[in-house]
Amino acid sequence: MERVLARRLVSLVPESQTGLERLIDKKKKSYDLQLELDAKKRDHELKMKRYKAKAEEIEERNLENQREVVANDAYVRDNCNKRMREEERLNLEKKAVESKQKELEKLKEELEELNHHEEEIKTQLETTLPYKSYLDTVYDAAPELFSRSGVSEVQGIVNKYETLKEWRGTLQVRLQRSKKELQKLQDAIKMYDESSTSSTVEIDYQIKKISQAQDAAFKEFGHERHSQELVAIQSRLKGQECALIRLSIDNMYKIVSDINEKTFLRGERQAKTLEEKFDQIAIVIGDMLDIRNSTKNYKLPSKQQLPGISSRRHTSKL
Repeated sequence: MERVLARRLVSLVPESQTGLERLIDKKKKSYDLQLELDAKKRDHELKMKRYKAKAEEIEERNLENQREVVANDAYVRDNCNKRMREEERLNLEKKAVESKQKELEKLKEELEELNHHEEEIKTQLETTLPYKSYLDTVYDAAPELFSRSGVSEVQGIVNKYETLKEWRGTLQVRLQRSKKELQKLQDAIKMYDESSTSSTVEIDYQIKKISQAQDAAFKEFGHERHSQELVAIQSRLKGQECALIRLSIDNMYKIVSDINEKTFLRGERQAKTLEEKFDQIAIVIGDMLDIRNSTKNYKLPSKQQLPGISSRRHTSKL
C-alpha cells in the first residue's frame, strides 16, 4: 500500500523538479502552515482573553445580582413584617369597631325603649288630665272630703285605677305579642303545609319505589329459595341413590368375600389333600425306584429283607 502511494505521489510531482526544489517547496509549505498555526494561536488567545473578561464580567454581575437579591429579600421581609403589623392593627380596629357597633346598637335599643316609655307616659298624662281637672273641681267644691280618711279612700281608688290601667296596657302588649306569634305560627304552618304536600308526594313516591324494589327483591329471593330447595331435593335424592348403591355394593362385596372365603377354604383343603396324595405318590415312586435299582445291581432279595420295604410303606401311610 505504501509503495502504491509513493508511486502516485511521484507521478504527481513534475519530472523537471529536482529533490532540492521539492524540499524547498515542502519547507515553504511547512513555514506557511506554521504562520497559519501561529495566527490561529493568537486568535485563540485573544478569544480566550475576551471569554475570560466576559466570564469575570458575568461573575461580577452575578455577585451584584446576589447582593440585590439579599437587599430585596431584606426589604421584602421588612415589608412583610410591616404588613403583618398593619394586618394585626386592622384586626384590632375591626374588633374595636364591632364592639362599638354592638354598643351603639344597645344604645339605640335603649333609646327606642326610652322613647316608647316617653310616649306611654305622654298617653297616660293625656288620659289623666280630665281626671285631674275633675278632682281639682271636687277639691275646690268640698275640701272637707279630702281629710286623711277621704284622701286615703280616694288615693286607693286612684291606685286601683292606675294598676288596672297598667295591667290593661300590659295585657294589650301581651295580646299584640301573642297575635304576632300566632301570625308567625300560622305562616309557618302554611309554609309547612305547602312544603309537606310536596314532601309527602315525594315521600309517597319514594315509599312506593322502595316497596316495589322490596317486592321485586322478595320475589327474586322466593325464586332463588325455590331453586335452592329444588337443588337440595335433587341432591337429597342423589344422596339416597348413592346410599342405596353403596349399600348394594357393600352387600355384593360381603357376598363375594364370603364366597371367596369359602372357595379359598375349600381350595386350601383340596390343596392339603392333594399335597398328601402327592406325598404318598412320591413315596410310592421312590420305593419303586429303589426296587428298580436294587433289582439291577443285585439279585432278588430274600423274604427276610422284604419286611423292611413293607415297614417303610407302612410308615409312609401313617
